Amino acid sequence: MTNENAIARLTGFAMMATIVIGIINATVVSPGIDINLSADVTATAQEMLRSAPRLKARGWLLMALFGLEVLGLVGFYLLLNKFGPLLSAWALIIGGVAAAFALTASVNAFAASEIADGALPGTTGLDHAAMEAVANYSSFHLALVISSVSNVVFYGLFLKSRLIPAPIAVLGLGASLFVALAIVGRDFVAILGAGSVTTAFMASNLLAIVATAVYLVLRGVRTESGN
Repeated sequence: MTNENAIARLTGFAMMATIVIGIINATVVSPGIDINLSADVTATAQEMLRSAPRLKARGWLLMALFGLEVLGLVGFYLLLNKFGPLLSAWALIIGGVAAAFALTASVNAFAASEIADGALPGTTGLDHAAMEAVANYSSFHLALVISSVSNVVFYGLFLKSRLIPAPIAVLGLGASLFVALAIVGRDFVAILGAGSVTTAFMASNLLAIVATAVYLVLRGVRTESGN
């Protein structure tokens, strides 16, 4: 196995682990306590005050996601820097900034768990929990936009380098661009905030990540000889 293929497979495994942990977080740990899964700030804050153990679990899962996302970014950079040194370095840096928002969300979760455990005597803590929920909403969407811009660059370099099949690179490039434009655009064009649009860009993004991860794990990357 070449060094590039070892990096590719480790990167693919990191991406797959990110998907698995993200699904566990979204379906088992975070329902009711993650404002990104509910549009009701008050109901989310009330549930947070009853869910200190789940908030702590969410905080640790988000920290794990941060580590895995950074591993994936470094893997992309190592694979692609020779095809575009400046662009790949820029994508690595802004991708790292996006990943750091997972730490912000982790801090929000731990802070909310302390509030739920009664760290604010004499108050209900509801207003403070609501603020943590809103901060989590903002950090999640900023991270998604910035990470998508980073992925646009990385997938563009994958398309240029032909390290992965062109259809996967095009899918990743298109999905990442779709996510970034839709999230920013819906602040100005109401139709982009429709549930169907959100479902479409999230599904396309997930498909691109899964396709990339599976290919990297199973095949590594293409070499100059075409293997």
